[in-house]
Amino acid sequence: MFNSKDYFPGKQIAHGGELTNVTAAATLTPDQTFIRASTVSGTGAFAITLPPVAECAGRIFSIQMIVRNSTDDITVQDGNESEDWTDITLNLAADGCLLYSDGRKFWVLADNYT
Repeated sequence: MFNSKDYFPGKQIAHGGELTNVTAAATLTPDQTFIRASTVSGTGAFAITLPPVAECAGRIFSIQMIVRNSTDDITVQDGNESEDWTDITLNLAADGCLLYSDGRKFWVLADNYT
């Protein structure tokens, strides 16, 4: 049985950013830079929307799917203002990405998704 405390040990602050546990659709703030996402809550597939790119200049976002329930995917999307953005689909446990904002565009620094 899934125990959320095993995966989400409470609110944590890491390197000036906030660790955020996401189990349903969410729009991030510029301070929510470390994301652990899970589809085990039974809510099905959902999207994580990045904050406005202009408000995030110089920030790096780490987004990881830590647990996946059957065929439920997580989509990482922008707010339609980042140049040349393509949505990212996380569809395996341990899929993830590092994103950097230069104030005009989110850049994929590292990816671990199919």
